[in-house]
Order: sequence, then C-alpha cells, then structure tokens
Amino acid sequence: MLKKTISLLLVLGLLTALPGCSLLGQGDAPAATSGADLLADDPEADFSSDTRKAQAFTEPAGYATLNADEKKLYDRLMFEIQALEPVTHLNGDAQQDEVNKVFEYILYDHPEFFYLYPKLNLQTDGASVQKITYTYYMTADEVAQAQDVIDQMVRPIIDELPSIGSDAEQLRYIHDNVIGIARYYTDYDVNKPYDPNGAMKDNEVYRDCSNIYGALVRGEAVCSGYARTFQYIANLAGFYCIRVIGYADNVGHEWNLVKMDDQVYYIDPTYDDPGYADDGGGTSAGTPRENYFMINEDTLLEDHTLPYKTKYGYPIPGNTNG
Repeated sequence: MLKKTISLLLVLGLLTALPGCSLLGQGDAPAATSGADLLADDPEADFSSDTRKAQAFTEPAGYATLNADEKKLYDRLMFEIQALEPVTHLNGDAQQDEVNKVFEYILYDHPEFFYLYPKLNLQTDGASVQKITYTYYMTADEVAQAQDVIDQMVRPIIDELPSIGSDAEQLRYIHDNVIGIARYYTDYDVNKPYDPNGAMKDNEVYRDCSNIYGALVRGEAVCSGYARTFQYIANLAGFYCIRVIGYADNVGHEWNLVKMDDQVYYIDPTYDDPGYADDGGGTSAGTPRENYFMINEDTLLEDHTLPYKTKYGYPIPGNTNG
C-alpha cells in the first residue's frame, strides 16, 4: 500500500457533511440517490452517534505550514466554528490579514463545514481585529441531524475500502461513489455566488450546491460540491487530498489533488460525471468515466489551467503558478 497522509486534525463530532446513496461494487455504475432519502423515510430518526469516533489524524495540509501564533488562532477559530458560536472576541490579539489567512486555510482544510458562510464579518480597530462574527446556514439541531445522516452514508464507503486493494483502487471507489451520488446542478450562475442577504437567500439548493451537504444530502452539486465531497471522504479514508481552484475550458472550475509517495495526481470528479460530460449536467446516469482520474500535470493542462496562488498562499503541492 502506498503511504497515506491524513489531513484532518480534530475529531469531527458535531460537524461534517455528506450523505450519499447506494454504495457500489467495484466497476458498477453508482445509483443516483441521496441521503435525503433517509430523512424522508424517517425524519425523526435518531441515528447513533457511535460513528463519530476519534481518529488519529495528522496535521491538515494548510495548518501544517502555519507558524505557532497562526496555529493558535486556527485552533481557536476551529473550536468556535465547531461549537457554532456566533462570535469570537479577539480584542486586538490578531491582525486582519492574519485572521483572513487562517480562515482561508480552515476553509481549504475542512470541507465538512457545510453550514458555514465562507465570509467573515470583522469588527476592527485599525488593522487589529476586535471581534469576528460568523454566519451559519443551520441551527445546531439541524446540523446534528444532517451529520447523523452523513455518518450513516459515509461509513459504508469507508468500511468497504480495506477490502478493495490498492490505494488507487480505493480512490477510484470514492470517485465513483461521489459521481453516483450527485448530479450536476445546472441552475447555478458562477458569477452570482450565494449571498445570505442576496436575491437567492431563500434558495437552499442554490446555497448548498457548492458544499458537501448539497452533493450528498440533496444530490445536487456544482464543481466545488463534487471537489469538497471527494476531499472529505478521501481525507477520512486517510489520503492526502486537497481542493484546488483554477480554470477548465476557460471557465472557473474546481477539482482535487492527491499526493502519494510524494507524487502529485489530479482527479476531477465533475468532468468524470457522465451526466455532466454528455449534456452539461442535470443527469447522473451511466458508468463514471476515468478521463480525469489520477492524471498527471501534462494531461491536466490539456484543458485545465493550474490553480494560481490563493490570496493568502494556501499550499498547493506541485503548483508552478504558486
């Protein structure tokens, strides 16, 4: 087995998100159902929390590159977000750039925060941050219910992996399940991202199509939803996997990067979804493709552009533009 590097640090108790659907055998086409079926069958279901077991994760990719003060701030923000605290009082102990950098790293490291709006409201005094205010899409009870469904759906995927064989075959199994669970959401406008105060504020499908809740519970996702979901499951399975942002066919796009034995490979589950590839989305029938599974940089660059350095320098292995 190739050496795996796990990219989560904290026990993801209350939060993580991804219910998906029927799990397949190797080579089978995934069924296009979603975790919403579990809620529909028994909306009062109290799924056991014994699936939320402590795991000995190593440092996440972004966290590992931070200095001691940044890690301390990262840990504090993680604690507050996991507890769904509305605010963090810093009282000038951190600068705006430091807070924004740490928050960017958290968002890249932790696709499980499906209920968190990816922008902060900062109360400042000059360059110093006095208070951080978070925006959450769900209440604590709603997050807990969603997480229970997610746990029930993801655990069979994880449990099946040891019987599959090589690391590449295990990643293919995750890849095929993600594609089988979600279909591409065609009503999303890349130029109009979700804003909780905007015109689409009440459209929950539009809101969630970029996160793992949308992909695995609602069964609707855009590229960021596919990429976050693949990252989430791959991380839980012990693989070094991050989400990267760049362009594909001259359009803003997201996909995944995995690293094994210090080699970088790219995986684009959106482009391997036959429904997306055949008609631009809206369906999910057919056997998952492998045109963008574990490809090297040369193959990727045929129609993708390597991701450029993020605003605050999130580490992307092998990124020649970073």
